[in-house]
Amino acid sequence: MNVRFALLVLISLAFSYETFGQQQVRDFSRSQAFEIAPGFAIVTELSADRVYLGQQFSILYSLEAAKPPVAVDIDPQQFSGFWSEIAPLKEGESNRSRAVGARGNYRYLLRQVVAYPLIEGSLQLPPLQVKIKTSLSSSQASDGWDIIKASDPPKISVIYPLKEREPIGQYPLVGSVEGKISKVFRGGRTEASLELWGSVNLDLFRASQWVRSPENVQISMQLIDKENTVQTQDIGGKRSVSLLQRRRWSIRSRWKASGEPQIMDIHLPFFDVQQASWKTKLIEGIGTRSSEGNSNAQAMSPAPQRIQDPQVNGPLLFLQRYLLWIACLFALIITLATIRFLRRMRAP
Repeated sequence: MNVRFALLVLISLAFSYETFGQQQVRDFSRSQAFEIAPGFAIVTELSADRVYLGQQFSILYSLEAAKPPVAVDIDPQQFSGFWSEIAPLKEGESNRSRAVGARGNYRYLLRQVVAYPLIEGSLQLPPLQVKIKTSLSSSQASDGWDIIKASDPPKISVIYPLKEREPIGQYPLVGSVEGKISKVFRGGRTEASLELWGSVNLDLFRASQWVRSPENVQISMQLIDKENTVQTQDIGGKRSVSLLQRRRWSIRSRWKASGEPQIMDIHLPFFDVQQASWKTKLIEGIGTRSSEGNSNAQAMSPAPQRIQDPQVNGPLLFLQRYLLWIACLFALIITLATIRFLRRMRAP
């Protein structure tokens, strides 16, 4: 009787814990369809509808049609309150379609956008206005559109990445970030170079506030390289779009003594979305005693890799938790069985 009761209690706790884990890493993505005319709808897919201030997310706009249209055109959008970049479609990608739903409608990808919210609160994304010429159109003119309609503008909730307000001095870095400082020989002299990359928004990062030279030697910085790489992945009929930003600054000064560049370590705070906590990225300096002492503690930053969605690791976390509970359950069964066996052996 005691064994059965213990098993029931442990199984209940395991399912409760698994449900709690699912709530902690739940998917905030959202898709909505807005009918603009009979047989036509604009579908808006958000990678997340609840994000942190400065967190990267994506918006996909598609046209769903019962019958293939003859021509489609879309108007520009203004993303007020967001830093945004249009992710270009591959050649011919907008003309491709796929059957969706039980009725076998066609879906055409119109636009994909990567954005970072700049304001807290409830923000409204811009609608997408489309112009469509149908197969039943009587107009022969190229601009003779049969349908000119806009979608319903979706909303997202933006929260600050701190429970309590803390002055951080600049726009928060939210996401993933890597970096390195190195020596560069340019124009007959040795300079220093700072390179950062990741999913954080580096366009709003003020590098000059973080780079220091020993004894407050005056330095000058200049952005010399800027690169944005769109990463697209299609899995199970669902597309994910992310942006990898890379920036490189040159650092110049009249270095003392040997004339070699001397840059102190940078302790860069960033908000890890997956862990929902603030962390510090150590970027080792060069030519200083502190950086030489830390060189053995941290290896060189690896080359940038594909940005991973924080929700991708969710199923793995569920499996790990579930296996942990199974192991605990097995250990409890063995313990109770051993106790019961010993009691029987001691009984007269």
